[in-house]
Amino acid sequence: MMSDQIRDDDFLKGFFAAARAENPAPDAALMGRVLADAKRVQAGFGPARVPPPAPQGAIGCLIRAVGGWPVLAGMTAAAATGIWIGLSAPQSLDRLLARDLAGQGAPHFVDLMPSFNPFSIEG
Repeated sequence: MMSDQIRDDDFLKGFFAAARAENPAPDAALMGRVLADAKRVQAGFGPARVPPPAPQGAIGCLIRAVGGWPVLAGMTAAAATGIWIGLSAPQSLDRLLARDLAGQGAPHFVDLMPSFNPFSIEG
């Protein structure tokens, strides 16, 4: 297996030492060509274009305060879903609510924390 082999990388140390000792520097002609090319490219750039500022109206401030358009789109989708569910409730739900609101049936409440009294908390 490959993991059982003992790796001896000492012979590479000489190559690494030789690479560290050699420090090649680019010659002046190459650097001159690179800098001339950079100046030519930079001369072709125009001034930076700044986008116009966003309108500062009350609606724009409200949209920024909420979190921007993505958050506003999510809130709109949630509101539309709630309205849709509220308007298209199943008939069985309407019958249950009518019976409970008319007093014909006992309301179905469950106290999940019977020992908790929020009014007894100091603070």
